[in-house]
Formats: sequence, C-alpha cells, structure tokens
Amino acid sequence: MTIATRAFAKRSITGLRRLLDGLLLALVVVSLGVVVLGRLLPLSGHPTLVVAGPSMGAAVPIGSAVILDQVPPTSLAVGDVVTLRSGADRAIFTHRIIRVADREGAVWLETKGDANADPDPSLTSSDAVMGRVGLWIPYAGYLLTLYSVPSGVIFVVSLGMVLLLLGISLEPHGARRQAAASPAVDPDAAPRALTFAPVNDVSGAVAEPTYSVADRPAAKEVVRASRERRARHRSSTRGPGPSRRHGS
Repeated sequence: MTIATRAFAKRSITGLRRLLDGLLLALVVVSLGVVVLGRLLPLSGHPTLVVAGPSMGAAVPIGSAVILDQVPPTSLAVGDVVTLRSGADRAIFTHRIIRVADREGAVWLETKGDANADPDPSLTSSDAVMGRVGLWIPYAGYLLTLYSVPSGVIFVVSLGMVLLLLGISLEPHGARRQAAASPAVDPDAAPRALTFAPVNDVSGAVAEPTYSVADRPAAKEVVRASRERRARHRSSTRGPGPSRRHGS
C-alpha cells in the first residue's frame, strides 16, 4: 500500500467516524426535543398535539406539532387558530376562528379550515376550546408519533446502538497502528549503564569522550573518570625516577 493510499484510507475512516458521531449526536438532540415537546411542555400548561389532517393547508401543514396556549374565552378573536373538541364523538381538530358570537352570555365560535371551501357546519362553544395555537413546528408531529409507540422507541434505541457500535469499531483503528509503530517505554526501567574508554589522538594525549544528550553520565562521574585518566597519563609519561641511597 502506497503512502497516498494509506493517507486516503485514513482520511476516509476519519470522515466516516465524524459522520457517525454527527448522526448519533443528532439522534440524541432529536430525542431530547421530543421529550421536551411531548412531556415537559404539557406539564408547564402548554399541551402539544399532532395535526393529522390537511384542513389548515400551508398555514399549519399535516404532520406538524402545535403548541397550545391556554387562554380565557374572552380573549379569543377572529383570526385566531384554535384546537377544540366538537361533535358527539368529541373529535379534536384545529381550525381558524372566522366569527365570534355571544349567545345568552356565552361565547360561541364559528370556525373554518383554511383549506376548506366552507366553514364548519355548526357553532362551537368556547368551553370546547383546548387552547390557542401559539407555535407550530413542521414535521415534528411525525417524531412525536414515532416516539409514542413501543415499536418506534425500539427502532430509535436500536439505531442509536448501531451508530455507537460502528463508531467504536472505527475508533481504535488509528490507535492500534500508532501503538504498533511506536516502541513501548517502561517508566520503571533502570537507566542504561555506560562504559567508555579513553581515546588517544595523534599527539598521544588522551581525548575527552563525548556523549549524546540522552546518554550523558552524571557530572560527578565525569569529573572522577577525567581525574583518573589524567593520573594514569601522567604516571605513564613520567617514567621511573632516580633511586635514593641512604647513608649508613
């Protein structure tokens, strides 16, 4: 394998690992968002519902998640989009108010879907209003539906596990290659002992040995060895001295 091929393979593995990490992070963020929409907001007084019909057209498209504000009936006005229950089966739908009527001290509403040609067949009491739409998030309703069924939760958890395992399988690739390329260093190993001998130059003098930075001996050892070499050199060049006679 050439250097260029190895570099390309390394870049490809790094890019794939980053893609998997990004997908896993996106899955976690989406899951947290679903928990906020489906659990935390209703507890704070803002119910979240899924739009299952196309009656509102582009204003609130099908599959959106609507977040409701609970308001008093007297604050409702023409143009507001509200979610209410109506009919004998208490069906839930989201339509726009086109007329507000006062009947015997009670507020009644005439509603209509933006995509419908005709208004709803009957007036609806304001008591049936579940809330006014304060915010809608497109496509979020599909996620809420997915997380609301056991099979959807199993699918999301399985997808997260697959992304995690794939990322783990790619992560040690570079670490193993790097560990194999670099020798292991034992921090408890004793320092390497050095042996050296004096080297004579052309003039017969003893040359001082040189050391690399990594193998440099201690300063005391250098001084002691240098003194011993000089003493041996002086004794070898001086020769035997004259003998002295002691008189009787």
